[in-house]
Amino acid sequence: MGLLKLALCVLFLFWLVACGGGQKSVDIVLKLNTSIAPYYTKVSIRVSGEEFEPIVQTKEGIFYPGDKVSFSVSVPEGSERLIESAIYDPEGNPVYYANKTVDLQKDTTLIMDMKPSQQSVSSYEVFADKWKPAKDVDFYLLSEDLYSLNANFSTSQSESAYMVGSYVAYYDGKGWRLRYLQEPSNTELLIYRKYNLPFSLPEGISSMEVYGSYEGVLSAKDTFLSVSSEKMLSDGTLIFTGYADGLFYSVAKNSVNFQRACQEEGECKVLDVHFTGEKPDAYRLFGEYAGIRFPVSYRELFVYKPYLTYYLQVLGTVKEPCVMRYSTFIKLQNFTGSALLEMKLKSINFEGLSPSAKLRIYSTDGNFTMEGSCESSARGVIQIPYEGELYVEAGYPNGKRIGVRLAPGDNKVSFPQANLEVSKYELTDKYILLKFKKDSDLLWCSLNLSQEGTELTVDRIPPWRSYIKLIRMFDKLPNYTLRCYSKDGTYYVEVSSQKVLY
Repeated sequence: MGLLKLALCVLFLFWLVACGGGQKSVDIVLKLNTSIAPYYTKVSIRVSGEEFEPIVQTKEGIFYPGDKVSFSVSVPEGSERLIESAIYDPEGNPVYYANKTVDLQKDTTLIMDMKPSQQSVSSYEVFADKWKPAKDVDFYLLSEDLYSLNANFSTSQSESAYMVGSYVAYYDGKGWRLRYLQEPSNTELLIYRKYNLPFSLPEGISSMEVYGSYEGVLSAKDTFLSVSSEKMLSDGTLIFTGYADGLFYSVAKNSVNFQRACQEEGECKVLDVHFTGEKPDAYRLFGEYAGIRFPVSYRELFVYKPYLTYYLQVLGTVKEPCVMRYSTFIKLQNFTGSALLEMKLKSINFEGLSPSAKLRIYSTDGNFTMEGSCESSARGVIQIPYEGELYVEAGYPNGKRIGVRLAPGDNKVSFPQANLEVSKYELTDKYILLKFKKDSDLLWCSLNLSQEGTELTVDRIPPWRSYIKLIRMFDKLPNYTLRCYSKDGTYYVEVSSQKVLY
């Protein structure tokens, strides 16, 4: 592996300039379109690569626009080198920042378009009905390869920050979130917090299946309930329904107080639903308020509230050519108890399915899911009771998934033979290294890491990256799920360390 001498020039000019170097040098020009300060006190450069620790050099002094600042840095020759640069004002603030990922070769000139780094940062806690300002959020700026911690700030200290990195990272009730920044820009941080509430079941009830602000089975031994902010209202109101020896519900602020439904006159009505066309296996009525959805029916009765939006969950089965079970939510307009619904089936032709695939069809609005196994069918026709936009996903035992977008007017799905694979995944004392190979038609990717209830999500990995070198944030090697999207957005490919069980 050869070494290159990296020569850096800083010319504070309004125009693109060249910086001369030797025959075996790489020249870097830091380009400023405007000058914030009358002079600057420090210039720094960092060069990173997969197989070596970051190389950092700084020069301090008094630098005026037009001055030349040169560095001589020995850098391993190779591909996917991350170059970062920063310029500091007299108070020591990194007021300009730029980064670029390149393949370093001899006699190369790089233009670093320095951008003002100070940008506004707003943080909001996400509730079901609205966002509320959150003023005490700590966040961090990481390099594009996720290895270097460049800066850290808190929204409790200032409404702006020096965005000297490619990712802003912060922790909330769902785990670590890493959001990609193409360049320094104004940023909104969306926070999902967890709230622990005292809880007890009604007297005489040993267990209850609960929906709404929390979903799961609770027992009489449970004393606290953990609720995420997006499942509650901004004033602290929580909405629950539950099934035990009947239907229960609770609507209260910052507390849970279950009471049996249909005890007062006029509180419940008779549910009278009929179907034409395809007959479903079963159905259940749901109510929705501020985006929180919960079942409201029990046997022939349902809880009626005029401010609720009602949905009927319809469950059914398709047996050919694959055994598929579906769940679809149908919105009921102005519902007061009676409905006559026609179950229309849409034909979807599919081809290119490999043997032993698990097929999943789901809508982008969350109102339709359909799953089943296709042990030998590479092509066929599936009947589905849904007309909106869909994704048709094929999952395989090795953890690979291919999802194809199906527009409302389309009725044919062809699964591409797309390649995505993780070639190296290891944990060291300092970082997690994940290397991957993908087809040229796949561009932006996303990544999820999970371990024992802790999650880390990288919302976007730029197309030119083939590895990340995440600063160590886990005790053990976590499970990964890497998803990459095609250029035209019509399909995605996903690989995971968690295999599909049949």
